[in-house]
Amino acid sequence: MNATPREHYEEIDWLDFVQGSADRSQAGEMHHHLARCEACRGRLDSMRRLADAIPFAERLVDAATDLPRDDRSSPRVESILRKARASADAVAPDREASRAEILAFFSQPGRGEFHWTSASFESARALSRELLRSDVPLAGRIVRSGLSALESAPNREEIAADGLEGALRTALAYVLYEEGESERSLAELERARPILEARSRVPEDDLAFWSYVSALALRDLGRAQAALEALDVAEHLGGLLQDFPRQARCRIVRAVILSDLGKPEKAISIYEDLLARGEELEDPRVLSRVYLNLGRDLVRINRLNEAKRIYARTAKLFLKNGQDSLLVRLRAGLAEIAAREGRFQDSYDIGIQLRENFRSQNLGWDEVQTELRIAEALLNLGRGAEAAETCRKLLPRIEELGLSIEAARALEYLIQAELSSERVVEVKRFLDRLERGEDLRWSAA
Repeated sequence: MNATPREHYEEIDWLDFVQGSADRSQAGEMHHHLARCEACRGRLDSMRRLADAIPFAERLVDAATDLPRDDRSSPRVESILRKARASADAVAPDREASRAEILAFFSQPGRGEFHWTSASFESARALSRELLRSDVPLAGRIVRSGLSALESAPNREEIAADGLEGALRTALAYVLYEEGESERSLAELERARPILEARSRVPEDDLAFWSYVSALALRDLGRAQAALEALDVAEHLGGLLQDFPRQARCRIVRAVILSDLGKPEKAISIYEDLLARGEELEDPRVLSRVYLNLGRDLVRINRLNEAKRIYARTAKLFLKNGQDSLLVRLRAGLAEIAAREGRFQDSYDIGIQLRENFRSQNLGWDEVQTELRIAEALLNLGRGAEAAETCRKLLPRIEELGLSIEAARALEYLIQAELSSERVVEVKRFLDRLERGEDLRWSAA
């Protein structure tokens, strides 16, 4: 490894970095360097393309060395080796062209069948993973089309020899999770698992992502302990890969689970540690998620003024990063603050505005929280009948999602609503008068 801390690193250093052969301490230094050096980010992209091309060259060389020794000096061998030397130059531009073609085709939904080639399958593998962070619906269209084409391809085994199908199925599992289909997400992960394990060595990157998606789906299904165990694997592999942003995403999920388990103080500690290394997160969208979750947990422990300041910063980050769709979750946090401050009309008004957003996006957990907040506001506004109706309609949805804590809250609000109904109030007044010794034998009450 030629790299030492300096102004720029050479291409050979970045090739070592991409292939995972860089010394751990040097790799850490180079990772930090990337955040502040645009020139080296360009070199890194070039070396990634070269690393992608190397397996193609190796296959051609293997084809030559498998020939009988007496034939290795033949024109045929020379031709194969020429192709091998040229492949590193030819594959990368082909991959870039294929990537552009995929983006152009799938950016517009409903355009029919895409013509898949070996190059486009390889491009889809990396491209879909990137898009999962910025455009999940687009990534979903690509992986669904790719898997459908792969299943019917006559040379399926050759195309998918290096775990391509497992990688695409893991990407699809993430898409399903984002679509609110966590059961189907886990089923897709189980389909991906034997495909990945069939390889002589599963790359840490593929295994880390598989474990991360598993943790997300398991947490969504209320299986907190299993989710934490999956996160242990994903975060450990992120450390081996010297990939702090990956570790950060794992820690964010861990904090969410701890908060779910009634430990918001521990979650806040994780978020504050991540913010202390904010410049290392690389992706500003990850940073805004940290702020959003931190605000939510500050609300849970009634540090409301701090939460308001955090939410104000979060709103600016969302708008700056083009994450407008996440503003609904921030507004849900503001509705919770309003309720805790006794501003129930404000909480109700925000909840009614958010209701359709969460329903249309099939965000079950967020939808349930919003409906419970509406019911709570209605109770405190003296509108018990409406609160009871809200809870009755909500209980089947809660049961469908398997949310036991939310089920208890809905039943609690329903009982409160029934007890606050006008007829019950009248009966209670009648009983109170009896206790005071009034003669009510002829009362119409």
